[in-house]
Amino acid sequence: MMNDMIRKTALLYFALPFLTTVLLPSEACCQIGADPSGICSDDFSSLELDPRIWKFIDPVGDAAYELTGSHLRIFLPQGSDHDIWRAGNRSARLMQPANDADFQVEAHFDVQLGVQYAAQGILVECDDDNFIRFEFNSTLTDVRIYSATFVNGEPRTRALLAIDPNNLIYMRVARSGDEWIQSYSYDKREWHIGAVFVHPIEVTAIGLYAANGGAFPTLTASVDYFFNLAMPIHPEDNVTATPQKPAYLAADAVSMSEIRLCWSDDNDEEDNYLIERSSDGISFVRIASVGANSTEYIDKIEISGGEHTYRVAASNVLGESEYSDPVKQTIAGTPVITFFYGDAQKFGHLGMSQRHINILGNISDADTVSHLTYSLNSAVEESLRIGPDRMRLSCAGDFNIELEPQQLRLGQNELTVRAMTKDKAAVSKTMDVMWHPTQAGFSGRSIRWEAVTCIQDVAQVIDGRWKISNGMLRTAAVGFDRLVAIGDTAWSDYEITVPITLYNFFPGSAEGGGPGVGILARWTGHTGDDAPRLGHPYGILAWYRARSNGNDPRLCLYQNGDHLAAEDLSGRKLNLHRPYLFKLCVQTIENDKTRYSFKVWPQQEAEPKEWDLTTTVSGPMRGALVLLSHKADAGFGDVSITSIGHASVHRAADGLDAVCLSPCFYPNPFNSVTGIKISLRESQPVRLQIYNLLGELLVVPLDADMAAGDHYISWNGRDNSDRISPSGVYLYNLQAGHEKHRGRLMLVR
Repeated sequence: MMNDMIRKTALLYFALPFLTTVLLPSEACCQIGADPSGICSDDFSSLELDPRIWKFIDPVGDAAYELTGSHLRIFLPQGSDHDIWRAGNRSARLMQPANDADFQVEAHFDVQLGVQYAAQGILVECDDDNFIRFEFNSTLTDVRIYSATFVNGEPRTRALLAIDPNNLIYMRVARSGDEWIQSYSYDKREWHIGAVFVHPIEVTAIGLYAANGGAFPTLTASVDYFFNLAMPIHPEDNVTATPQKPAYLAADAVSMSEIRLCWSDDNDEEDNYLIERSSDGISFVRIASVGANSTEYIDKIEISGGEHTYRVAASNVLGESEYSDPVKQTIAGTPVITFFYGDAQKFGHLGMSQRHINILGNISDADTVSHLTYSLNSAVEESLRIGPDRMRLSCAGDFNIELEPQQLRLGQNELTVRAMTKDKAAVSKTMDVMWHPTQAGFSGRSIRWEAVTCIQDVAQVIDGRWKISNGMLRTAAVGFDRLVAIGDTAWSDYEITVPITLYNFFPGSAEGGGPGVGILARWTGHTGDDAPRLGHPYGILAWYRARSNGNDPRLCLYQNGDHLAAEDLSGRKLNLHRPYLFKLCVQTIENDKTRYSFKVWPQQEAEPKEWDLTTTVSGPMRGALVLLSHKADAGFGDVSITSIGHASVHRAADGLDAVCLSPCFYPNPFNSVTGIKISLRESQPVRLQIYNLLGELLVVPLDADMAAGDHYISWNGRDNSDRISPSGVYLYNLQAGHEKHRGRLMLVR
């Protein structure tokens, strides 16, 4: 008898979609109560939540939500318990009243993969202790459909089934008396039963939720729509036409098991993109669907080698577009070298933001690599470290090449990275480094990210993967000190304003204390003997920083040496996913003293008159600006920098002015004599050492205390015994006070 009831319920479930009333979006709220269940549909096409339908509930108090104009997103921070189990329902959720009647609802979810115990789904509620959870959840390897009933707080699992790990999945929940059916689909055409069970409950509310468990991972739950199928909204998101076919589909192998697909679309009428793969170029199989905000997909292929063909279509509620023109790609047979910011990068055109030039990249399949080297302009190869090291080299295979400006010749330079695998296979890749140094004066600078194609055109990335997304500069990979430098090391007094949106902290993702996001001033570059270097002198770090465990974030000022100079003890907290304007004023007072003033306020509000934090400290007197995200996912909006107070360009930098000439040693290559001009702010010891390529000390042309002012230091190509040195490459180490500068000299006889 029970099986007959379930079969009848299932038949009713699949018949209901064809017996519905269609609502226009503007009518969605006006029909409250028109269906016996009283459940309202919402396509989240507004930017504000409709209070006549929804109420946001956050028992923990640290979650947030937003409407993007097409999706609802619910955000859970890292390490915060939003589980639903015997301790109660701690999920962050949007709920609406519902009558105790039969219904059928459908929701469209963006499902995140690779996150342990993250969940999003539909909640049917009687009260806080009696409810049903229907969800998609994920482990590190699987996506699962799950359901559980709760009676007086005691849970009972009803279904747990691993499903194909697609990025977009539809869920339906149908009620007929005490019978419940949970179903799912990848394309809204073919539906699969996930759970069928009997459970009596008096329904009073229904809604959408985000939850986590285990180590409580961060989560951005994303819902395209929530429909009462008796009254769906049509067209969803005010769509009036089927989308155009995607254009410019391109594929490239990014590893020995991954192919990246990229495409473009000139309209906003798609809900998602459908991706298909063929191994014979004829028969295509759908492998995934991704949201409309993404025009990139990485296909992870289990079978090594071979050629694969791809095509992409756009889809919305009215149908699918034509497929894009197909593209073919052969899976890589050796590790793949990638330069993060392109195979041609330019430096010096906006001044020098630090003493080194960083070339950032990654080699895939790092576990197969025996060693990695680089060479500049066909010179001697240098060893290159690869990550991860939980510091500047965040991910497996990451590398960071620090070039000295004097190593570069004016105009085009060629940098080649070479790898040797453990099975003796060789792979290499060459990029162009364009060196056009300038020493322009400074009266102000602004950056509008929406107009920027390449980050390196307007700034210098020091560490990490960054991207330009939705008109913001945003971290593409969280890690230790993700840094982007703006300006010149000769800048003195200035004021910067930039909106910053914090999406989440990741306290355990790297070394270096608590996570934070903010602005660093008076920057001249990394120092030390590490590769890449780890010393980081600066004037001030103005940021919003948490403790090592990610808790108790507050506004802080840190001075050179990572010493706390001032902090906000008011208990004020910044909301996740909300833009705040960060403003920092840097002004020289006298001698080596600088006043730093810092304020933060919501972007939509007027600027407060008072500064939040102010401190006067000693330290570097000049330096560039750095946007910093340390163990945090953050976005930086348009940057505005103005000059204030003292003259903003003065080339007598602290200790050694490493950017006063280009190249620093001139001439280089040289025949008889080469030299460098330095400017000292105060009297201090200066030493120049010359080594051969074996690391043997050849000569010390200078080792003396020198007075403040300009000096010229030279080497005549002879060793300590006054013997003429042969043609070749020599290494120099120039130290002035605490500043060190290293590089190469080429002697040509």
